[in-house]
Amino acid sequence: MKLLKNNTVLDVNINKSLSAAEVESLIYDLAELRAKMTPEVPMSRPIPGSEEAQENILMQDEPAIITKLLKDGNIRFWLRSRGLGWLVFNFTVSQSITLSDFFIANTPDEDGNTSFFSEDGGNSGSTH
Repeated sequence: MKLLKNNTVLDVNINKSLSAAEVESLIYDLAELRAKMTPEVPMSRPIPGSEEAQENILMQDEPAIITKLLKDGNIRFWLRSRGLGWLVFNFTVSQSITLSDFFIANTPDEDGNTSFFSEDGGNSGSTH
């Protein structure tokens, strides 16, 4: 595999059977190369079902999540995707506080209400 044309095209040649471990390695290698390609992945999220959304958005209910407080105060999130394996994200303290506020504001209480921030329950749009 190699990047061509100013990192806008990836040349790939696969013609063999792959084990699960080999597929994981291939996905990792492809992701590493994609990170170097242009255009880069947009910072804004695609909205599933919209015309702008790519057809290959992976969605999964109830992923496995493991978190760890790092020495620098950041939070490490390990998220398990059935197709991509384990993904690791390191969140800054500010990002962690924002996530905490969001989860608290949007987690229903025992009566099913989410009324932490506003009358509409703090909902920021439809859930995905």
